[in-house]
Parts: sequence; C-alpha cells; structure tokens
Amino acid sequence: MECSTNDSLNKVIGIYSDKLYKARLYTINHRPAPDMSIIEHQAIIACLKAKERKQRRY
Repeated sequence: MECSTNDSLNKVIGIYSDKLYKARLYTINHRPAPDMSIIEHQAIIACLKAKERKQRRY
C-alpha cells in the first residue's frame, strides 16, 4: 500500500483497515481461546523436526 501512487485506493484501504482493527479489538474477548490452533502448530513443528532428524541420517 505504501508503494502505491493511487491516493484514492490508499484512503479506502486505510479506512477499512482502521475499521477492521477496531472490530478485532471489540471482539477479542469474545473469541474462543486458540487451543486448536496451538495444537496444530505444535504438530507442524513436530513433523518438521522429525523430517529434519530423518534427513540428517543420510
């Protein structure tokens, strides 16, 4: 956005970006804890580590 020379587009994006930020702040306490996301990310990391160990053997 910073590289764009389209001032109209930049203004529109700026307005919506601000509104989305405010909406996230308003709803953050109403969202469930990211437990599943944390579990999924831990599984991804475990798979990457396992693959890394497997590749070192060769």
